[in-house]
Formats: sequence, structure tokens, C-alpha cells
Amino acid sequence: MTSYWQSLYSGGMTLELKHLEFLAAIQRTGTISAAARELGYSQPAVSQQISLVERALKTPLLHRTRSGATLTEAGEILVRTSATVLPQINRALAEIEAITGLRSGTIRIAAFPSAAAVLIPETLMAVRNEHPGVQFLVTEREPQQALAALRRGDCDIALTYEYSSALPHEQSVALLPGEAGFTITKETIKVALPKGHPLASERVVDLADLADESWVASRSEGRSHVVDLCESVNFTPHIAFETHNHVAVQRIVAAGLAVALLPELVAAAGAGPDQIDLLACAPASVRTVRAITTQTLLAVPGIPLTIEALRGAAQLALAGHHGS
Repeated sequence: MTSYWQSLYSGGMTLELKHLEFLAAIQRTGTISAAARELGYSQPAVSQQISLVERALKTPLLHRTRSGATLTEAGEILVRTSATVLPQINRALAEIEAITGLRSGTIRIAAFPSAAAVLIPETLMAVRNEHPGVQFLVTEREPQQALAALRRGDCDIALTYEYSSALPHEQSVALLPGEAGFTITKETIKVALPKGHPLASERVVDLADLADESWVASRSEGRSHVVDLCESVNFTPHIAFETHNHVAVQRIVAAGLAVALLPELVAAAGAGPDQIDLLACAPASVRTVRAITTQTLLAVPGIPLTIEALRGAAQLALAGHHGS
């Protein structure tokens, strides 16, 4: 590849990102004209640019036929490289755009469902009260998906969670160099029982006493934690219901169809103590909610401001839940 780059520069031409995008689009669509339409260029413009690169490289990048175009081996090398390079460049450009757009920039947050329901509305209102020009783009993502989005450059703040209990294999998410993590809140895991359940009067519910119950759990990381915690007291829970909807979880419990383990933020987002009983459980467990971003993005005033607003929203939500 070194000789390719030297040829480009010695020919008085620089390989541009758009050239890589052109080749990737031609590979996807099969024709130059379709690639041009997809990217918003004219067919002659794309064709001309590819020809310029081919002359600079002194090798063809496309096999052109009447029915379309396919990549040569050299073209495939460039596209294969672009699959690694372009996401990194997009992430860099996203960070630069955030830094230079302080008053009219967009802060992109990837949040798991209960955080999106409980923390995000209060957070956005708090930030906009101080910076009305700041916009937000919020998407729901489970923790690993949110972290992956941050690393692709698709979001600025990833909201994640991790559990800590007596289980020996549990560990914190490892951050990559250049990433920064901030604890938003630590919430106790409660056992949710329907009103009138025989164990509802207990101060602390031993999970082993729920071995014969049906359970409702999410299909995310929370499900594996329920299973692991129950198995630590020698039973595998019968999970009769699986749902990502935290309100549905609590309504299923309220209907007497199952029991569940609920982090306090999830409980704050749903049916409420008038329909279910939320009790401490043994073994005890805590869920730590974290905001993860990059060291570069921390230079943008809106990012640390949003992180602090998330902490404030968590305090309000948990205070309201404890007081209810």
C-alpha cells in the first residue's frame, strides 16, 4: 500500500474520502450510475473521479461492462481498508463537529430503556434551561450496543449499567484508551411481588423462597443477572415472560402472574408501589449506571453539563421513588 500512496502523491493527487465512498457504493449497487444516485452525485462525476484515481495509482479499480461494474483486486483492497478507516474518521469528525458547535450543536445519547424513560426527560429540560440552543438526539440501546455506538462515533454519551453482587464472575466494563466513565447512580435491586403475596410482609426476601415462582425478565443483560443471582442460591428461575417493556414487567407482577427483580430506576418508571410490593432481597445486588464518553468530547461544555444533569435526574427519580 505504501507504493500506492506514493503514486497518488507523486501524481499530484490526493486520495479523498469520497473516492473510498464511491468504490464502496459501486460494490454495493453494482453500477456506477446507481452508486452516483445513492450518494447524490452525477454518473459522469463519479466515473471521472474513479478514472483520476486509477491514473494516479496506475492500475484499474473497476471492471466495466455493459451490465455494470465490479471491483478489481486493487479496488477491493481500498474498500476493505475503508471499512476500517471510514468509521474512525466519522468518529473524529463527529467529535470535531461537537467541539465547534457549542451553541447550536447536537448531543447524541444512547440510553437503555429505563434510563430513557426516567432520566432523559429531566436531563434534557435541565440542560435546555441553561443552553436553549443545544439539541439532543436520543436512541434506545442496551448497554453493550450503546458502548459500541460510542466507539463507532454514532453517539456522544453512552448510558450503561453493570451489576455488582456476591457473584464472582461479575466485573466492570473495561474502557478503551481515550474513554471516560462517570457514575450516574447506584441503585438497589428489589424483588417485586404482587400485592398479597405470602412473602410481602418480609423485611428481606430470600430468593431461595421464590424457587417455585414464575418469573418475568427482560431479554437484555438483566435477564442473565436474574438467572445468575437465583442460581447462586441453588435454583434456576422459571422465566415464563420475557419483555423489554419495564411497564409490562410490573403489570405482569401486579396481575399475580410472576415475580421479578427490578432496579430502582425501573421501578420508578412503572406501575408503582400501589400495585406491587418492592422489597429488599438476599443475596443483595446493586446496579451501577454509568455515562461513558471520550476524553475529547469532555472538552465540549455540553457533555459534562449533560452528565451532571443525568446525575441530578437520577437523584430526583430515586428520591421520589423512596418517598412514594
